[in-house]
Amino acid sequence: MLKRIGLFSVFILFVIASFATDPTKINIKELKEDQKASNKTGIPHQLNLNVQVISQFNIDKPPLEPPAKLKAPSFKELDLSGEVLQAPAYMELTPVMKLKNSSFISCGEPDDVADYSDMVSDYLNGDYKGVERNFQRLLKYTYSPYLPMGYYVMGMTRLKENDELSARDMFYNSCNYTSIYQQSACEGYYALSLKLNQKPIFINSPTYHKKLWETVFAIKNGGRYSTVNCSEFVFKNYCSYINNFIQGIIIPGYYQNSLFFRSGIINYFSKKYDIAKQIFETIYTNYSLPYSLRYKALYYLALIDLKNKKYEKALEKAVMIENLYPGSDLALNLYALVGEENPKGAAVASILSSNKYSILTKLAAVQAYNNGDYNYAKLLFLKIKDYKDAVYACIKAKDYKDAINILQMMPNHDEFYYKWLAESYYYTNNLIALRNLLQSPGFKRYHELYTYYKGWYYFKLGDYQKALTYFTSRYYRAIVYFNMGDYKDVVRLLENPSTYDERILLAKAYLSIDEPAKAREVLKPNTAEAKYLYGLSYFIQNDYQNAIKYFKEVASSKRFGARALLKLGDAYYNLGDINKAIYYYQKVVENYPNSKEAMEASYDIISSRIKNPSKNLEVAIKQFIERYKNNPLSEDLKYQLANIYIKQGKKEEAYSLLSSIVGGPRYRAMLKMAMLDPDPHKKEELLISVIDNAQGETKEKAKELLADLYLKEGHINKAAAIYSTGDEKDLIHAYEIYISNHMLNKAKDILNRLISQYQDDKVRALALEAFNTFKDPNLLKFASQSQDPSIKAKAFYELGNYYLSNGDKNKALKEYVSVVILTPNEQDIYKDSILKASKILISMHAYEDASCLLDKLNMSSLSNQELYHVKSLKRRLPACKNKNLLNIGG
Repeated sequence: MLKRIGLFSVFILFVIASFATDPTKINIKELKEDQKASNKTGIPHQLNLNVQVISQFNIDKPPLEPPAKLKAPSFKELDLSGEVLQAPAYMELTPVMKLKNSSFISCGEPDDVADYSDMVSDYLNGDYKGVERNFQRLLKYTYSPYLPMGYYVMGMTRLKENDELSARDMFYNSCNYTSIYQQSACEGYYALSLKLNQKPIFINSPTYHKKLWETVFAIKNGGRYSTVNCSEFVFKNYCSYINNFIQGIIIPGYYQNSLFFRSGIINYFSKKYDIAKQIFETIYTNYSLPYSLRYKALYYLALIDLKNKKYEKALEKAVMIENLYPGSDLALNLYALVGEENPKGAAVASILSSNKYSILTKLAAVQAYNNGDYNYAKLLFLKIKDYKDAVYACIKAKDYKDAINILQMMPNHDEFYYKWLAESYYYTNNLIALRNLLQSPGFKRYHELYTYYKGWYYFKLGDYQKALTYFTSRYYRAIVYFNMGDYKDVVRLLENPSTYDERILLAKAYLSIDEPAKAREVLKPNTAEAKYLYGLSYFIQNDYQNAIKYFKEVASSKRFGARALLKLGDAYYNLGDINKAIYYYQKVVENYPNSKEAMEASYDIISSRIKNPSKNLEVAIKQFIERYKNNPLSEDLKYQLANIYIKQGKKEEAYSLLSSIVGGPRYRAMLKMAMLDPDPHKKEELLISVIDNAQGETKEKAKELLADLYLKEGHINKAAAIYSTGDEKDLIHAYEIYISNHMLNKAKDILNRLISQYQDDKVRALALEAFNTFKDPNLLKFASQSQDPSIKAKAFYELGNYYLSNGDKNKALKEYVSVVILTPNEQDIYKDSILKASKILISMHAYEDASCLLDKLNMSSLSNQELYHVKSLKRRLPACKNKNLLNIGG
């Protein structure tokens, strides 16, 4: 085919030569009179304008769209108040007092009073064993009012013995009941819970006050809180500290550093960054303070850098925290916040953190996706095995082939998998794969999805009647009718359009049946596409001034710019302004050098009317062919005219015309004839001729149709023979035909040829699958040499199973261990291989090897039953002393 610029030049020369004079001296009046009968190509004027409209309406299945934006992991600045809050410096508990004359009426035995009194005396005398003895006797009186006080005395005793955990339990028991010590017991319980970092249970009782401790744990856990009335509490000094902490008041003493840090936090979140920076720098540079406090100050200094857009300094501090506290939440938070603030920041942070945090890679990937950098996003998603979002990125980039590859990596074949695999097969024109997918039981589980793609499958085949049986959506049905050329049915279906897409399609249908005014009635010119259609509608009516107005509005549109410029040229040409027409034609070539508009302007005028052929159209095509004998597009128009003859039943004329075609269109025409011819013998002859002579998609389509023809007639060997002498893809087709028809010997012969000629992963995957049919371990050995970890792992694993089923434990063990050593990322097979290998080792009495092998398991990946089994084994096996002990199979 000529270069587009060359064809454009031929076209311009024709325009100029047609007048044989200086365009500026043309008699515009005479030109307009000539236009009434003929346009610039010799085709009737009205036909010219309408056809050019239809040629641009390529209505296909509306593509499914992934999310426009993905939700990024969300991060916020951390309030570390809870982490710098201190537990009470000392226990401000009510002292144990001797029992006065009792006013209680005991519900237990009379001795309960004596036992409690003895407990108190022993406590005050420091006889803690005596306290324990008397408490054990008191426990017999379950309903004694002295029992809660006894628990309190025991709590105080445990504190004396430095057993704070036990003291906490005693105070908890005392807190549950009303007594003179209830308030103190409850506060002791909460204070020790805080000190021991234990989660407390807040006891609901109207007889004590708990707001102080609810406030303490709200601070600790990041909840809401306010100051407290300290008069109600036993821990009054600690209560004062809490109020000072809440308000950021600094008081010298035990709690001074905590209060100082808290004041820095308050100033930071009050946006007083200069004051906060001074406080945190003072803390960070005070080397007498514990580093656990100093690195928290470093975190806030990094946040302040971030506020000042000093991203590199913030990252430096994050790295310092990461190096000193690997896996720190503070480092991760800083990396993420930098990533959110700074373009590419998440990617840089991920690298600086040695890619330890997959969430940072996820953040960087989402940012790339949302910024339209889909290829980079795909790479990052794949890095963290986020296959779903990687597929979305591929679809956004219109890379359906890569989407197929990624989908085939997904372990779960769910609705997402089937939906996007079908979509990708559709847009890569892989109809055989789409057909096979539609036939799979898994796909059929999703009835609505199955029906949707079944319809589009037949649409893609051109079997529009069958497609219609699967569509209930009037919009989809209208698309089918449009492609059938039944524009009036489109109008009938979309008479009252409810969506933008329906209005656009309805307008195109009106334009296709020469009703431009009605097209404008259903549109509002508020989008580039609508404006372009408005321009076309006026163009059809010869209202070129209004057409020019709308075409100019979309001339810079990415999607419609080339077409709008081309139509501007046509409009000015038909107005007789040749210089402006040439100007806009040249703009198409300059601005859209890879587009077809400049090269195909004249051709589209005719070819787009093929769906509604008429005698005038035949004449126009013949005139075009005669005028542009050396133009490659003339050959294509011969093909179009042959199609018209075929539809009219004029096969002799069609064959005569086809015989004169030079190049590709001839075989496309023959292919078309074969598809329409009901005689299987003639269909066979035509298809064989196309296969012998054509190339590319035309040849492949002919092969597919001829194979289908033979299969329908039961000629399996002939169907397979079409592919058995071809390349790798053809041989795989031949193999699939033999396999699907249970001709295993011939299938094996083809498979052996594939293995001998091709060493790629596609054939290795086929060999792995073929093992299920042929049970030949050599197929697995061949598959195990794959570069794809998934294929390699499955091959080793199946070899292990094969040897094990044949009683050869040594060979089986070697293959299972190969999975463990060579493909540790294939989790399910990796796990099963360890379990089976360890079982073999145990049967060989290699107990420590089995123990070491079981240590390689990721326990979180096991089911409850597997977990129980593994733990049971490990209890009976010796510990793995030498982590490098396992070296089986060389």
